Amino acid sequence: MTEKLLVAMIGGEEFNTGVIYGHETKIIEVKPYGQFWTKEYLDSLTKKWTVSNAIDFIEDDTIIVDELDSYEQSYDTFEPVDSKQEYLMLAYHFVGKNNSDYSKKNIADLTVNDLEHTMTYCRIKHVKKEKSTYQITLVGIGRHTIESFNYEGASSDKLIDVISVNTNKYPYRTTSTDFTAETSLLTQIEEATTELAQSEVWQRIAYNMFAIHPYSSRNSFDNESQKYLPPITADSTIVDLILSILFFTIADNLTKYNVLNADKTMDQLQILKEYILSFRDMENWSPKELATFDSIGLFNESDSKTNSKRKTKKTKSGAKGDAVSDALVENEINKKVKDNLEKQQREFLLKEKLRAIKESLQENDSDPEEEESEYSKIMKDDVKKQMFPESVTKLIKAESNKLKGMMSGTPDANISASYINILKSMPWRKVEIETLDIKKAREILDKNHYGLGEVKERIIEYLSLIINHKNEAQKSKGKSLLDFDENHQIDMELFKEDEQSTKVQKNFNNVPILTLVGPPGTGKTSLARAIAEALNKSYVKISLGGVHDESEIRGHRRTYVGSMPGKIIKAIQKSGVSNPLILLDEIDKMSSDYKGDPSSAMLEVLDPEQNTKFQDNYLEHEYDLSKVMFIATANYYENIPAPLLDRVEIIELNSYTINEKVKIAREHLLDICTRQAGLKPEQFQIEDSVIEAIIKHYTAEAGVRALKRQFDKIARKIVTKIVSGENIKTFVIDLQTAFDLLGTPKFSELDKISQPQVGVVNGLAYTSIGGSTLQIEVSQYENKNGGFKLTGSLKDVMKESASIAYSFVRSNAKKYDINFDFESNEVHIHVPEGAVPKDGPSAGVTFTTALISALSNKPVPQDVAMTGEITLRGRVLEIGGLKEKSFAAFKKGIKTVFIPKSNQKNLIDIPEEVKKAIKFVPVENYDEIYSVLFK
Repeated sequence: MTEKLLVAMIGGEEFNTGVIYGHETKIIEVKPYGQFWTKEYLDSLTKKWTVSNAIDFIEDDTIIVDELDSYEQSYDTFEPVDSKQEYLMLAYHFVGKNNSDYSKKNIADLTVNDLEHTMTYCRIKHVKKEKSTYQITLVGIGRHTIESFNYEGASSDKLIDVISVNTNKYPYRTTSTDFTAETSLLTQIEEATTELAQSEVWQRIAYNMFAIHPYSSRNSFDNESQKYLPPITADSTIVDLILSILFFTIADNLTKYNVLNADKTMDQLQILKEYILSFRDMENWSPKELATFDSIGLFNESDSKTNSKRKTKKTKSGAKGDAVSDALVENEINKKVKDNLEKQQREFLLKEKLRAIKESLQENDSDPEEEESEYSKIMKDDVKKQMFPESVTKLIKAESNKLKGMMSGTPDANISASYINILKSMPWRKVEIETLDIKKAREILDKNHYGLGEVKERIIEYLSLIINHKNEAQKSKGKSLLDFDENHQIDMELFKEDEQSTKVQKNFNNVPILTLVGPPGTGKTSLARAIAEALNKSYVKISLGGVHDESEIRGHRRTYVGSMPGKIIKAIQKSGVSNPLILLDEIDKMSSDYKGDPSSAMLEVLDPEQNTKFQDNYLEHEYDLSKVMFIATANYYENIPAPLLDRVEIIELNSYTINEKVKIAREHLLDICTRQAGLKPEQFQIEDSVIEAIIKHYTAEAGVRALKRQFDKIARKIVTKIVSGENIKTFVIDLQTAFDLLGTPKFSELDKISQPQVGVVNGLAYTSIGGSTLQIEVSQYENKNGGFKLTGSLKDVMKESASIAYSFVRSNAKKYDINFDFESNEVHIHVPEGAVPKDGPSAGVTFTTALISALSNKPVPQDVAMTGEITLRGRVLEIGGLKEKSFAAFKKGIKTVFIPKSNQKNLIDIPEEVKKAIKFVPVENYDEIYSVLFK
């Protein structure tokens, strides 16, 4: 038979190829080559198979071939567009087989003598182009042997000149005498394969065949390839069954070719059997794993035959005397040694080939010098290389040597490479040159933030302490600071093993961690940025809100898939220096679960006595955090765990008053808003009174974020007018214009203060978003059971506070002129906004006043508010958050606020603007409130 010839390069990394046995369907990848397989011809084949008639070409294919009869039988219903079938002979070349010249890995280098003698006759089923590669789907029909080659023009030995091949049919042969033996051996092989696949040794066998074997079929034998196999039915031939076993035992292409090349099916089964038996010798198996092999019948039969031969030898040799017996034993030992040496030589050869392939791939795909250029340059410089501690340098070398012995592309190699890159990218002893100028720090704080006088003063004191410590440290260091470049130095005090120097280093960095606490939008994060700017430090923000896994702080161990360093180490790596300013944002929002408590992990980070040897699980090398400046932010300091709170210094940022918000808007927000919108200052002109109206009617917040959003909304409206074609050179925003642009006001001043009411009293609350007012309502009605009930989503402490107030009022009913039958009437206490959870004891006096008002039918003025914890004896106890509560009362228009007398000391913190508008009445006992409101 004469047919066109296609060559499959087995063992090369460029293409997905493989041996086709029996009636298997397989995709062979090729690129244009030679006189026949040109780009034009391959493109013409691709056009013959259209998308419409290629649907389900794999799943619906049915192959029924009688090799002994004819090739002319129709195998399936799929036809090319022109209804003409295409056939070819698939020849094989094994790259590097028999220690041949490994450079023969391109078809252009091959001669006809480099091809294997047996080929597969195939039908072209589908052709698809992927970039410069063509994927030809072939269906196996039968096997042939080479007779001669036909060339284009003069005869040549080069394969690229071959246009067709003349072959002889080489059918799969079986005889009736071998059928019983074949069936028995096939059953043994199937049972052995099934038992191995279900055992613990199968994973290592598969790894050897996939990752290590030079002719691995890893590109062919996968879940996707399983549907290419002929279906196994009652009519399946032994050839089909052998193909199925080849697939499920992950047979390499060389073994598959040996099966293809064997004359009879019995010979093919023997090759398959020897292949499976070789699994026992491919690894240094443990005794337990060897027992797994010994429990399988196929291996037992093989071992028993070997043992019986040995016994026969011993019996025969025993008659000749001990000398002959010893000689036989020695020969057997020599044979074992020889086999082991041959095995070791083969393994060495394969490893050398793998190393050559890996080096070749590295040369083609990447430039090692470029990857390690920065590290290599540093290590060549005698001064700069001191940035890496000696222990780190040793660790990098050890990991690099380990990586060289790994197969590239394996998970272990990728993990090691990532680990080495992180070790090299860490700054270690590299530090930034800081600005130690307190005057400049003060100027930057004043420039970026309005007001906050006390807060700024606390920050300046804090920075002064740090600057003083650093000045003292520089005097004592002498030559411990080496120049790295213009902006960086190498601090030799970092990562010192000497215990004495470590103690000195701790003393110079024993500065409390600054924690800014306040409602959202009050400038905590921007203050941290300003501090970094004042000290000329790199600034990195770590968001801790919602963090519930300790590993996010300390990192994951490298044994886990996708492991990485913790947030602290990643922040230092990102900054590129070991003395950045790290902002720990929302430190009060961390939570704990079964994975650990991240707040406990933060103790080591923030404690100057411990953080010189911070341990990250991924890094596996201690890291010195003593030069890092940590600043934390929180909305509510009571949510910070007590051990963590003990290690930080709290600076509270309170809500802004309306006047402060107006000035912040005038000095900062308007400029930012016009710049972001691309407007000129004259195109956004607004009076202070309009800004105040926007604050009152469109915002209800402690900070200025919502106010900034309202300005942005106005700016967008103006920009839309300009883009629409209006000629706006100046734009003045008056009160009516602001309302038109912003829409219906969200808040109204009309409902703030109303007429005195019975059973309704204003209370004051303090939350994580600032202060707020809440009205407490009380009503009563007949109920034979008496008692009282609470509504409004109240938590335990607030429920107890209401219960105490009820008991206090009931026990003092006569004293407060209450004529009320508690036994036959029920009292209902409600705190509006029922969807919002509420807690705390500070509403005790408010509950008491509302109960007395409702039960004695005496109205309470609505411009009065109160806060304080009540006791059963009527004492009014101290509360927290008075400043924020006073701001809330001021915004609502409250004129009088009753506060506990023990809170009188906190009035000094309240702005004069608020104290002028509100009369604060300190009380020690509830009788003082009663005498003012009800007498």
